[in-house]
This record gives sequence, structure tokens and C-alpha cells, in this order.
Amino acid sequence: MAVPTHFKIVVRGVFLNTPEEWSFSLKYSRDNPAGADATYTDIVQQGVSDAIATFMGSSTFNTGTRATEWRAYQIGTDGLTEGNPLQVSLGVNGVTGTGANNKMPTDTAWCVTTEGADRGPARFGRFYLPGINVGLANDFRYSVSDTQATMQLALDFVKEVSDAIDLEGLQSSEMLNISAVGAAGARQTVRNLRLGRVPDRIERRRRQLLEDYEVTGTIDW
Repeated sequence: MAVPTHFKIVVRGVFLNTPEEWSFSLKYSRDNPAGADATYTDIVQQGVSDAIATFMGSSTFNTGTRATEWRAYQIGTDGLTEGNPLQVSLGVNGVTGTGANNKMPTDTAWCVTTEGADRGPARFGRFYLPGINVGLANDFRYSVSDTQATMQLALDFVKEVSDAIDLEGLQSSEMLNISAVGAAGARQTVRNLRLGRVPDRIERRRRQLLEDYEVTGTIDW
């Protein structure tokens, strides 16, 4: 599989009081205007950690959603990680959401779509937000105002991660959509984020959560 070089940033965490884990990933450009591509040493670790703390520590995420670490993967043109990934702990207690009003099932997520400008490969990407604290409106969708607020929070987050990747001069690391389609793969710079109002589901997040039943006594008909 051939792809354009890029950084893959993975945020990882857990749902408290369960064996379930969650993760989502973002992709960013590594290419400098001149010279070699950026490497792990060009990522300001504290900048990424601070961005995650602001985002995942907000009331958009419930108090059972904890981010524990993030990892950076330096992806080469063969689609494989170059060297060992960068693994950064978010501390002993991690970063936990502060919203206490709503707890959704662990397989419920909110999908952020990353959209490029051109049709074809790498036009769309996505990442899934876990453990959302936002309740549903009367039409069983997230309200317009809650969607707009969460979209702005997500936008600020991906921009802060971009700022923490130190490229040469005034060059800014761009968020990317990556595709393996074609001889060398394809990439598009993310032009905008899009956030739908309908909750999404990720089936694999129920594999470790054990069912437990309460049973009535024998029914006397």
C-alpha cells in the first residue's frame, strides 16, 4: 500500500468502570517547503497534550470518558510507521470529561467528517468522538446549537494540534485526508469539518462490556 507521507495522531482512552477502550485518529502533513520531511522531534508534545486536555476535558464529554494517552506515527510512502511511534501519557489520572448530565451507550459516538475540496480519492475522512455528554432534542437528534458548539470545539482542537507540529518558517502543518487509491495514494488538505446531528454507532465498543441480567421469579399466571 502506497500513501503520501504524513503524521498519524491517535488519541486513546477508556470508559471508566468498564473494560471498554476507545480511540480516534487525525492525520497531518509532514512536508517542509525545503529539505527533509518533519519527524517525531518536530512535534511539540506539550502542545498536543494541552490540546487534548482542553478538548477531552470539556463538558461535551461525560465524566466516564477518560483520555489516557496519545501516540504519533510517522508514516512513510509504504504506509508503514518509520521507527518506533511516539507514545505520550496524559498523566496518572488522564483527562476526563466534565459533563455529568448524560451517559450514552459506549458504542454511541459523534462522527466528525473532514472534507477536502476536490472530488475523488481522499475527499472525505472522519473521526469519532466517544462518550458524548450532549443530550438529544425532541426529534432524537442533537440540537443545532449543540452541534454548532461541538463543531467549534473540534475545530479549535484540530487547529491546536496543527500548531504543535513545528514545520519550517511560516509553513503550518495541514490536516489531511489520506487514501491508498492509485499507484502513490492520494491526499487532500482538509478544507472544512462537518458534523451531523444524528448519533453514530461503533459496534466493536460493545465487545468487552459484559451483559448482566436481572430475572423475575416464576410468574404465577
